[in-house]
Amino acid sequence: MELVASMSIERTLEVSNEQGLHVRPARQFVEIASKFTADITVAKDGRQVDGKSIIAIMTLGAHNGSIVTIAADGPDAQDALDALTKVITGESETE
Repeated sequence: MELVASMSIERTLEVSNEQGLHVRPARQFVEIASKFTADITVAKDGRQVDGKSIIAIMTLGAHNGSIVTIAADGPDAQDALDALTKVITGESETE
């Protein structure tokens, strides 16, 4: 039986995407998060939600300038956080 190393990490960031985490960026965040096997959560102001649910992400009300913490738990956690950080910081623009 082969054991797969699991990693749990988190990163706290300022939302610098002009749109905050609203429809388009939230959709992009969820699409990227869903590509990873790691469990993804996003927290803001003491409230934590599933990072693979667009409705949950949008209910956080994470506007430009908000502070959020992204956590990932799984074998590809580091790769997931690296990719999702780009959405939060506005480095990864859609269409």
